[in-house]
Amino acid sequence: MTELATTPFDDANADIALRSAEGVHFRVAKAILVHSSPFFRDMLSLPQPSTSASPSSGNREDFDGIPVVPVSESKLTLDTLLRICYPILSPEVRDLLVIRDVLAAALKYDMELPTFEMRKALQTPELRGSSKALAIFAICHSHKLEEDARRAISDSLKGPFMGTHDPLPFIDRLSGGTYFKLLDYHRQVSSTVVKMFEQCDSLPVVQDAYHCTECQTECEDSHCTPSCRSYDHESALWWRRYLGKAIPIVRVQPLSDEIFSPSFTEPLFVTAKACEECWNEFHAKWTAVETSLKSERDRIVTTVKLNLDDAKEQRLPPYVSLLDTNKWRISMYNVPTYPTAPFDNPEADLIVRSLSGDDFRVMRAILAESSPTFRDKLSSSSPKSSPSSEYAPATPQGPPMMRLALSSKLLDTVLRICYPIPSPEIYDFNAIDEILGASAKYNIEVVASEMTKVLRNSMKIGSAEELPSITLSVYAIAYRHKLWATVHIAARQTLHGPFLQTYEPAMERINAAALHRLIIYRQRVSEKVVNVFSENDNGCKKPRSPPFIDSYVSCRECQPRCCSAHGTPGAARWWQAFRSFAKEKVVDAPLFDIFSPAQMETICAIATSCSTCSKKFQSNWNSTMIALKHERDRLISEVKLDLPSNSTGHS
Repeated sequence: MTELATTPFDDANADIALRSAEGVHFRVAKAILVHSSPFFRDMLSLPQPSTSASPSSGNREDFDGIPVVPVSESKLTLDTLLRICYPILSPEVRDLLVIRDVLAAALKYDMELPTFEMRKALQTPELRGSSKALAIFAICHSHKLEEDARRAISDSLKGPFMGTHDPLPFIDRLSGGTYFKLLDYHRQVSSTVVKMFEQCDSLPVVQDAYHCTECQTECEDSHCTPSCRSYDHESALWWRRYLGKAIPIVRVQPLSDEIFSPSFTEPLFVTAKACEECWNEFHAKWTAVETSLKSERDRIVTTVKLNLDDAKEQRLPPYVSLLDTNKWRISMYNVPTYPTAPFDNPEADLIVRSLSGDDFRVMRAILAESSPTFRDKLSSSSPKSSPSSEYAPATPQGPPMMRLALSSKLLDTVLRICYPIPSPEIYDFNAIDEILGASAKYNIEVVASEMTKVLRNSMKIGSAEELPSITLSVYAIAYRHKLWATVHIAARQTLHGPFLQTYEPAMERINAAALHRLIIYRQRVSEKVVNVFSENDNGCKKPRSPPFIDSYVSCRECQPRCCSAHGTPGAARWWQAFRSFAKEKVVDAPLFDIFSPAQMETICAIATSCSTCSKKFQSNWNSTMIALKHERDRLISEVKLDLPSNSTGHS
């Protein structure tokens, strides 16, 4: 039974029906549709075909005696769209997925009112927070609503770049390059705002307000920044503490107003009240200082520029330097003419013609074994052919011919990989990308397997400086061609060093969702590994380390008591130094070699300066190092790269 939409789209007097993707029929008034959409007005003004009950007849399809227009939108999207157009109460839409789909349909059908309503919905207070800003930007940018997109970018600065709302359903149409530009813009703004707060004592209104001769003591706040401790401390103690707490927040949320909220400033005012001079100044000038800080912050944010022009897909650099190898000369991009041996064999029983019109003479059996697609083409070929057909039978003048939509360069490489001869050496990511595309198109597993090996090997031969770029290229190409096992390997490889520091052409090879998944993976790994080297939250100096080395890294001589609450010895000086160094490195590079000889020489010198540590360090360090590596690898293995739900494959 045919499903009918709910009121008012079940009107028996309607003169046209729209059928949703699920097959639900919406009976609507043609007059409303025509006035709401120039698209439908133009379509319905065309001469209509004769009536038919079957869409396969080629005539007009009817439903209960009125013409049917099938559309690709879901019933929820179509229902919302039509209710906005009808002279009835419009629905309040706050679901971003619904807004996305209705906005896309409204723009598709050139509907002004639904477009306006959906843009207005994106500006409601419920959606204007930073948590959903990235998703809203993606919706607006994909439809070239640049004013709305810029507003979303500004909102994103009020919170962490990632926000708390899952952007994955929305960013698959953004390029990885656009995503990186947003991430880098957020980092630049954060850096600029942090610098402003670190130097805000130079602002006239601040300079006049919070200098205090009674508070010239070193800041004892554990949150106080190094820059704070380097001040001459003529400024008030409570003000230094305010900056020490505010700067870590704006480092992540550059336009956050949390630092001006009563709940944030009230505890600090207690400190001000303890000093009569500070308290008098605060009452007189805090409002002016707050206004000045906000104004200066907003001004300097405008000095950071963001270029959102979509970048075209660029050629990727080779992963070995031309100066380092002569093998480049035999790559697929340096063969002057085609075909070359062995594809010029006059005894071959099949001709494969490229897009360029070059004829490669090959052995039919080899192609049939290499690809089920080729096998089917060759076995089901019709004796009839035309100049445009993919297959032409044998003639007295020569063997049968198969046309493939591949350039001569690409076809030559694919055939060489299929043939029982040495495969060509490929040093160009652009070539690998094209070859994988050809292997997917014609289902040539041996080619996909060979290119997978090339991709993985490329991450083993680059220099340390080139490795981040190489690894991102491998990740992008593997992700693009659904080589999920290789995607996992490349993702783990990124953990060896800092990542996404600069723009890379490979970012244009994948969508933003792929880059977002990689960033989230790295963040989760980093959090787990950093935790191994973190201090105790309560300030206790008892070693916070894996249980298997607790006793080894404690030292009563270095740290007699971990804290006032416990009588146990604290962490040895060498362990504190090693932990501090390791934590700093693994934040950006969880697999950084923190056990390098140069660093261990420094740690060893600290350990040997203590008679107690010296004995334990020399006898236990090697086993401790192995244990820490195993613990690090175990923690990393617990974190899984979040891939699309259909990512069940090999390679």
